[in-house]
Amino acid sequence: MTLLGLETALRFPAFFYSVMVLYWSAALNHRSWADMLVDQYVTEGRSMFMSRWAMLAVFPPLMASMLAMRIIVMFKRGSIADKDGFNKWIDRKLAESTQTALTVYPEGHRSTRGQSLPLKRGMLHYAFSRKMPVQVIIGLNKEAILSEKHLVARFGQTVGVGYSEAIDPAKFDSFDAFWAQVQSTWDAQWQQVFTAKLEGLPELHLSPPDYDYPPSVRRLMALCIPANILLLAASLYLALRCAATLLALCGPLQWPVTLVMSAWVAASFVLAWQPVNALEEQSRRHQRCAVREGAAGGGAATVAQRKLD
Repeated sequence: MTLLGLETALRFPAFFYSVMVLYWSAALNHRSWADMLVDQYVTEGRSMFMSRWAMLAVFPPLMASMLAMRIIVMFKRGSIADKDGFNKWIDRKLAESTQTALTVYPEGHRSTRGQSLPLKRGMLHYAFSRKMPVQVIIGLNKEAILSEKHLVARFGQTVGVGYSEAIDPAKFDSFDAFWAQVQSTWDAQWQQVFTAKLEGLPELHLSPPDYDYPPSVRRLMALCIPANILLLAASLYLALRCAATLLALCGPLQWPVTLVMSAWVAASFVLAWQPVNALEEQSRRHQRCAVREGAAGGGAATVAQRKLD
C-alpha cells in the first residue's frame, strides 16, 4: 500500500463517525457539508438557511429538525420561472421564522478552491428589492472540519472568519451599483481572510441568541427529538449486530481482527485531532498527484521509446 493509500484508509473511521453525528444532529462562502453548522454558529444562531431538497434525502433527521424549527428554506435547484412568486414565498418563510437573517451562498455551489467563484445575482436581486442590508462573511479552513470531497473529518480545528460592514441597498440608485459594491466587498474580505495566518488569531466570542421559539415549533421539536433518538438507537444496534456477525465469520481470527480494527479506528481518531490548514494540505495533495502522474507519464514515454528503438 502506498503512503497516499494508507493516509486515505486512516481517514475513513473519523469521517464516517462525523457524518453520522451530522446525520443525527439537530452571504457566506460554501465549502463543505459542515458549513451549515459552522455558519449558524458564526451568525450567532440567527440565520435561516437556503438549501436544495436533495439535502433532505442525504440528512433527513437533520433537515427535518431544521424544518421543524423553521430555520431552513428548501428549494429545487435550477431555473426559476416565476422569480417574483419565488421571492414572495421567501418573504412568507422569513415572516414565519424566529430567525432574523437569511444566509445564502452566492457562489452557487460548494468550492474548496483558494479563489472565489463568480457571485450569482439571484438572491442579491432579492436583497436589493427588499432593501435588506447585506453582510459578507468569509470563512477559512471550514473544510478541515469535514470534507465530503476528500472523505476527511477532523476535530479541534481552527476556522478563520471575517465580517464586512453591512451594505445597505437603499443607498444605491441601481442594482448594478449595489452588486458592484457587494462584489468588491466580497473580494476584499476574501483576500483579507484567505491571506491570514490561522495561528495567533483572536478567539471569536459571540453572544447567545436573544429569541425564543413559539409553542408550535416547540411541539414539533418535542416529536422530532425522541424520534431521532429512537432511530439513532436502532441504527447503532443494527451496526453492532452487523459488526458482530462479520467478526464471527473470521472464526479463530476474530480477536486478532478485532484488535487490528480497533487500532485502525484509534489511529484514525488520533490523526483527526492534528491541526491542519486545508488549503496547504490540498496544495500538497495536488503536488503528490502531479508527481505520480508525471512519473507514470515518464514511464509510458520510456516504454514507447524502447518500442520505437
